[in-house]
Amino acid sequence: MTDINEIQSYLQQNPWLLGALIVVGVFFVYKIVMSMHEKKSPYGFERVAGMYELKKKIYQDVIFPFYNAERYKKFNLTLPNGIIFYGPTGCGKTFFVECLAEELNMNFIKVSHADLASPYVHESVAKIAETFEHAKSVKPCIVFFDEIESLVPARAKLSADITYKKEEVDEFLTHLNNASKEGILVIGATNHIDVIDPAVQRSGRFDLKIYVSPPDDDARAELFYKALKEIPHDKEIDFSELSRLTANYTSADIVNIVQSTARYAVVSDHKQISQKMLERSISEIPSSLDMSELEYNEYETL
Repeated sequence: MTDINEIQSYLQQNPWLLGALIVVGVFFVYKIVMSMHEKKSPYGFERVAGMYELKKKIYQDVIFPFYNAERYKKFNLTLPNGIIFYGPTGCGKTFFVECLAEELNMNFIKVSHADLASPYVHESVAKIAETFEHAKSVKPCIVFFDEIESLVPARAKLSADITYKKEEVDEFLTHLNNASKEGILVIGATNHIDVIDPAVQRSGRFDLKIYVSPPDDDARAELFYKALKEIPHDKEIDFSELSRLTANYTSADIVNIVQSTARYAVVSDHKQISQKMLERSISEIPSSLDMSELEYNEYETL
C-alpha cells in the first residue's frame, strides 16, 4: 500500500494536482453550505397566509389526532371520520384542504360533482362506489368532495321526479359510515351547508364542521405581501394599512386588487406599484362577499 511519504512526494512533483484538489474541495464545501441555507418551498399550512386561529383549530382537531392515533385509541376515542369546511365563497376552503393533505402526508383525491354526474340512472351511484374503492387502494387517503351540497342535498326537499338523488345520498352514506376504519378521511367543502342532508351531518359521519371565514387582518396583510412579492413595487408599502382598508374582502378579492393595479401600472408606464395605486384600486373594487353569508359563522347542525 502506498504510504503517506510517497503521496507527499508525488504532490510536490505535480503541484497542479494539489491545486486541483483544493479547488474541488472548496467547491464541495460551497455546495454543502448553500444547500444548508437553501430556502425550501412553503409546505402545508406554511402556504396559508395568516388565519392562525383556524390553523390552530385544525391542528388540534384533525392533525394531532392522526399523528397520535394510538393515544386516542387508548382512551377509546376515534379519529375524525369526515370534515365539512364551510363558509363564504372565495375564502380558500379548497386551498385549506389541499394544505391539510400535505400536513397529514396522505394521498389526495379531489372529486367534483361533474366527475360523478351522468345522464344514465344509477350511473352516479356506481361512480360514488368506484371513488371509495379507489381510495381504499391508495390509503391512507383524503377524498375531497368540492361543492358537496350538490352531491348530498336534503332528501326531504327533493321533488318526486328526482328520486335517483336519494339513491346517491344513500350510497354516499354507506361509504361514509366506516370511512375512518378503511383509512379514508372524507372532506367536503360548501358555501351552503344549510342545504346538505341532515343525516350526512350526524355525528360519526361528518364529525367536524369547520368555518372558514374571510381572511383576518394578518392574513390580508400577508396576502398583499405575497401577491406583490414577484411584482415591482415600492418597498415602503404599508401592508397593515392595506389590510385595514380591505376588511371583509376575500382572498380572491385581494389577488384581483393586485392584478388590477399591476395592469394599471403597465398601461400607465409606471416602473413599480405604489401605495397610492393600490389604495386607488381598493376604492374601485368592492368586496365580492355577500355579507349575509357571514351568518354561517353561527351555523348549528340541523
